[in-house]
Amino acid sequence: MDLSELNIRKIIAGVDPLKAMAFVVGQSVAGNAEITNIELDERELIKNNVRQYVIWIQKENGESFIWKTITNMPVIVEYDCNF
Repeated sequence: MDLSELNIRKIIAGVDPLKAMAFVVGQSVAGNAEITNIELDERELIKNNVRQYVIWIQKENGESFIWKTITNMPVIVEYDCNF
């Protein structure tokens, strides 16, 4: 299975998981916005061998944009399991 087929549900970014930052799809952030998607930037991985995660949010008015990128940091990834 190709990793691009898997949906990331949650990432925990940081050296120590107990003190790290967690980002979860559906989490409220930045006041009136919600995390809608977390993706591994495959282009950056292939081109520069850099593991970068991109976090997308959507405001209440429907506007979507990149909120954060996490680059070259230890990350625990939890995928969405659809049984």
